[in-house]
Amino acid sequence: MSSKDDLPPMAERRPVPRRRVLLGGVAAYEDGAFTLKCQIRDLNEKGARIVVSSRQSLPEELYIVIQRDHMAHKARLVWRKGDEAGLEFITSEDVRAITDPGLKYLSRLYSGQNTVCLTWR
Repeated sequence: MSSKDDLPPMAERRPVPRRRVLLGGVAAYEDGAFTLKCQIRDLNEKGARIVVSSRQSLPEELYIVIQRDHMAHKARLVWRKGDEAGLEFITSEDVRAITDPGLKYLSRLYSGQNTVCLTWR
């Protein structure tokens, strides 16, 4: 039996490596009652590393909406260290094709990321 110190770093133990990215996203939980902006730093089809304020608590399960990919990922919180959190994706859906009424809030979050704010003088 090997000790914890004998194991390679977590990134090297993943079956599918993550690619480094810098994307904006929105984390949502409790059916959209709570939302917060986040940055996605690493991403693959199985999970992501996100950055949110360390003062912000995260539940065990949440959705991450990524505008660039048109995707909403139901995710499980695997680890949290300071401002960073590791997520494992449970399911993924194209937000443009969501038909479940209980998940329509994800489409609204996605649409909200696509809006442009104009200031008139």
